[in-house]
Amino acid sequence: MANVEFNISSTSTKHLIEQYPFLIRYAASVAVNDVAFDAKKRLATQAKRVFNNPRPMSINAGFVYIKSTPKTLQALFGLKDFLPKGTAPDVYLRPQIYGGSRGHKRFEKAIIRKFPGFGRNTFFVPATQNQQFLDSRGDLRGSVVTQMLSHLQAFGEQGYKGNIKNPKRALYFPVMRLGDYGMLPPGIYKRDAIGSENFEAVVFAIRSEPRYQKRFYYFEAVEKSAREKFPTSFTRRFSRMAAKKVREFNITRATSKTRRLAPLP
Repeated sequence: MANVEFNISSTSTKHLIEQYPFLIRYAASVAVNDVAFDAKKRLATQAKRVFNNPRPMSINAGFVYIKSTPKTLQALFGLKDFLPKGTAPDVYLRPQIYGGSRGHKRFEKAIIRKFPGFGRNTFFVPATQNQQFLDSRGDLRGSVVTQMLSHLQAFGEQGYKGNIKNPKRALYFPVMRLGDYGMLPPGIYKRDAIGSENFEAVVFAIRSEPRYQKRFYYFEAVEKSAREKFPTSFTRRFSRMAAKKVREFNITRATSKTRRLAPLP
């Protein structure tokens, strides 16, 4: 939660505030929303700077869940915690925000569930720079993960239709321990054809959790938005609201009348 102390009496709109005090909550509400969307932009800029060729979801990870209103004066902002499929940004960006180790990815959980011999503390890392397996960010392609889990028959009950029907046609196979298949390191391998003895490693199994250094400054970016954006936004919004007050001119009496926004209860 970002809190900002702001003394409106010290702004250039002091005289307008004294004239239209009922506009304060309206202007403040819009300014709070400006802060939320400014934080979203800051995080997008930061993602492009600190990550190597970041995925679009990382760039657009920020999300305004609830907008501020004159009554609440609060906006709810955070990282997206929902996706149609795959891991949401609030999960996979967590190690980049706090530092430390990451949790298991979904495909890792599926493989370990299918092949307990790997051990619960096993993680999988790409074993090759072969572009048929990796995307431009160096991650396993989604199509490769799907095919791998299908050939390993590692999809859960809900995804049983995705499992290859005939295991003899599977191209992928696991090596859970050194010595299970000659001296191949533990991991998942892919044959170049059915029954072929030509194959290459897709992912290697490692026993230690991959660790990350903190490099995505989420909280700092949000606090900076609140500190820098709110004062200028409030002043600008209040000035515009005061300038755009609706005036009704009475030709007969040659007077003007201001129609005010209804004060909040």
